[in-house]
Amino acid sequence: MNSITPAAQLRYLCAQFLAATPSRECTAAAEAAAAHVRAAYPNTLGVLVGETSHWTAYRGSYTQGLYEQFETCAVAWLGDGTWLHHEIKDGSPDIHRLALILPCSCGAGYRGYVIGLHPMNPRSGNEDDLAKLLDRLSSHNEQRHPHSVRPCSSQTTWM
Repeated sequence: MNSITPAAQLRYLCAQFLAATPSRECTAAAEAAAAHVRAAYPNTLGVLVGETSHWTAYRGSYTQGLYEQFETCAVAWLGDGTWLHHEIKDGSPDIHRLALILPCSCGAGYRGYVIGLHPMNPRSGNEDDLAKLLDRLSSHNEQRHPHSVRPCSSQTTWM
């Protein structure tokens, strides 16, 4: 009989996953994020986080069954609790999803705002979209979750 508990096995598997060296997939994700912001946002985000070294990549999870798949992604820290999250949707090198992650003004969570990815035009996203989002956030206090959501949980708004 196996004396290792399921919790111990899970801790072991997580440690193995976290200890793995960065893969080519992660390197490619950081490079793709930097290239995307340099191309689509050359005068704004491209200046701030346009180098591969600004991005930290995380491997995707492709478990079958009840678990959701997560694309390999890269994140860049902007300061003040604010992040950019980049992923290439559905493995297509042409469809980038860039999200601005901000702390919720309630202090208990985060809000995500996808910049410029429209279902009818998946290759959109530019500095005009970013400017509209930032203007909307500054003028309407969009960072706060809807009052119907308690406690605060991750919310994503599509721009």
